[in-house]
This record gives sequence, structure tokens and C-alpha cells, in this order.
Amino acid sequence: MKSQESRSGAQTTQGNWRERLYNPYTVMWLVVLMYTIKVATKLSAGYLTNSPVFISDGYHNLSDILQAFAVMVVVYMARRPPNTDYPLGKSNIEFFSSLVIGLSLLVLGAQFALQSLVGLLYYLPQADQAVRAYITFLPDHKPLLTDASSYPWLIGIMAGSGLLSWLVSRYQITVGRSTGHTSLVADGEETASDGRIELIAMLGVVGQFLFGAPWLEYPLALLVATLVIHTGKELFMQAFRALLQHSLPQEVEEEIRAITMDVAGVSDVLTLKTFQVGQVAVCLLTLRTKLGAEKVGFVRLGVEQRLTDYLKEAGYISSEIHLKFKGEAVRRYRIAYAIAQANTGMVVAPDLQTASHLAICDVEDGHITRARMEVKPAQPEPFLHEKLVDRLFVFSAGQQAPALKQLIAVKPGEKAIEIVQSTVLMPDLLGL
Repeated sequence: MKSQESRSGAQTTQGNWRERLYNPYTVMWLVVLMYTIKVATKLSAGYLTNSPVFISDGYHNLSDILQAFAVMVVVYMARRPPNTDYPLGKSNIEFFSSLVIGLSLLVLGAQFALQSLVGLLYYLPQADQAVRAYITFLPDHKPLLTDASSYPWLIGIMAGSGLLSWLVSRYQITVGRSTGHTSLVADGEETASDGRIELIAMLGVVGQFLFGAPWLEYPLALLVATLVIHTGKELFMQAFRALLQHSLPQEVEEEIRAITMDVAGVSDVLTLKTFQVGQVAVCLLTLRTKLGAEKVGFVRLGVEQRLTDYLKEAGYISSEIHLKFKGEAVRRYRIAYAIAQANTGMVVAPDLQTASHLAICDVEDGHITRARMEVKPAQPEPFLHEKLVDRLFVFSAGQQAPALKQLIAVKPGEKAIEIVQSTVLMPDLLGL
């Protein structure tokens, strides 16, 4: 008994720790602590050495602290339950955070690129003068103030900072995806871009130390700026599309359509509309079916279950599937079989002239639902037109169906009746 209570208590403790580790607020407070340490170390090192990389990255990390608090507010609002005004909740507010983060990365990347270009121009005096003659607002270049004694701790700051960024970004993205918080994932991507910046900056410092070439920092910084701009663009466009309720990716919609058509009872997907609310995929489908109302419920369950499973595999934390069904009009028409008396009984006659009877059949969606045997009248053509027959079936052994096709002569303006080859000789096989 005590052993069971002990195991139960251990499981409860383990569950509590997991809840705390996967709590978005725990993640963001860790982010705040990380960026506070980064700001203090990078700004101190940057101002001591005039390093544009350290200074700009330090102020960028300062803005990241404010951004972390903003993400906490957004997460709080997104977790509010749905109500009558917001039936799907307020999770789309997280995309505003992604939009701002993406825009800030675009601005940061542009500033970073400008500073790097100014640094490169400094080592090309003639080009620097020519460019400044046309672009007068370029900032002044501050040369690096590094020496052999400063390299080790500069490398240590950037290496430690980059490692922290990588670890914390993985933590943010994992928790964000498991809890469905887009803003947390976006902030994790931004933290990962910080790690790339810090890695390149560290390589620049190492290059200066090994080769005595301070200018190496600037082309590397341009590479970092490109990576930052790329990340910013992706976050901005993802949020922009979600806020405008852009449809899910084309490949996802195509798979949704294919999965739905594969469900028994669905004959067509008439309309398909999709969009995203937070990490929830919303699908609106209108389906055509031949089944009656009593069977549509089973089709609904099949479609919903298969689409829910697929969308979960596609990375959406949950889904909203809304289905409408439209019945398919039954295709009704009439056919006739030319029947003749033979030694073995009734058979399908080889032509209309030798037939003694006509089997008039009502057909629904390719199935004979009713058949009546009529004695062939003296003038069978008007009789067949009166019965609204579309096709007359005969059986001619040894003849191919295409060669047998012909039209019964009719009055001008009347629909022609096609004569085609029957697949069987014995009417019993047709259920007549």
C-alpha cells in the first residue's frame, strides 16, 4: 500500500515538474534572465572596444527583454476561453506579436547591414569618399579598439551567448509548439537568429585574433544581416497571412481534398475553404453524396476523424472541421431490350425486327429498378419514343458493339434511340 502511494506521489511530482517546464511563463522569465545577462556583458564589451557588433547586438537584446514581456501579455490574452463574441477564442492575437517580431528583425537586419557596409568602406578610402559624396547621411565609422588581451574574453562572451541562445530557442520552440502558442515559437525563432548573429560575431573576433584583420568582422556581419532579414521576412509573412485568414498551404489543401474524396460515400468536394486561427486549422467543406440522411452521419465521422489525424500530423495543435452535405440528384432514364422466343426460352433478340417482346426498364444510377415485358407492337419505333426509351439493347453473336450502333429512324426533332449490343443473351441474367 505504501509502495503504491509512493509511486503515485512520484508520478504527481513528475507531472507537476513537467507542467512547470512546459509553462509559457516559465520559458519567458528564463528568456528575460538570459537577455539581461547578455545586455550587461555585450554593452560593456562593445563600448570598451567600439565594436558595432557588440553594441548593436546589446541594444537588440535590450529590446528583446521588452519583447519577452509583450509575449507574456499576448500569451495571457490568447489563453482566455472562447465566448459569444469570439467563438474560436483570441489566439490570433499571437500573430500580432509575430508580426512585430518579424518587422523588428527586418529593421535590425537593415541597420546591421548598413553598419557593416560602412565598416567595409572604411578600409577602402577612395570608395568611402565617393559613396559619401552621394549618400551624406551615412553614419561615421568607429574603428575597433581590440588587442591581444581583449580577444579571449570577447570570444568567451560571444561563445557563451551563442550557446545560451541556441539552448533557449530550442526550449521556446518546443514549448510553443506543444502548447500551441505561435508567439512563443516566433520568439524562439528570433532567439535562434540571435544565436546565428553571435556565432558569426565570434568567428569575426577569432579571425581578427588569428590573422590580425579587423575588417573580417564586417563581411561576416553582412552575412548575419542577411540571415536576420530572412528570418524576419518569414515571421512577418506568416503572421500577415494568418491575420488576413489566408488559406492553408496549397499542398495541405490538396491533401485535405484527396483524403475527403477517399472516404466512402463522398462523390465530390464542391467547396473547400481553409484558414488558421492560432495553431488551429479551420476547414469548411461542402460535400456531395448519394447516400441518404441516415448514412450521412457515418460519412461525417469518417471525414472528421481522417482530417483531424492528418492536420495533427501536419503540425497543427488542433482543428475545426465544418461539413455541409448536398445530395446528388439520381440519374433516371429508360432502356429497352428486344426479346425473342427461342427453343431454350426467352433470349435477347439480334435486332428489332425479329423481336416478339420489348422489355421496358427503368434505370436509376445504372441499376434497373423496374422492368415490364410488353408485346412488340406493329410499329415499335413510335412505341419506344412514347415510352421515352434512350437505348435499345440487342444481342448479335460475333458482331462488335461499335459496328452494331445505329439509330432508329424518328421524326424530325425527336431524340434518336440508340441501338447497342447487350452484354448477355439470357434476360434472366439481367433480372428481367
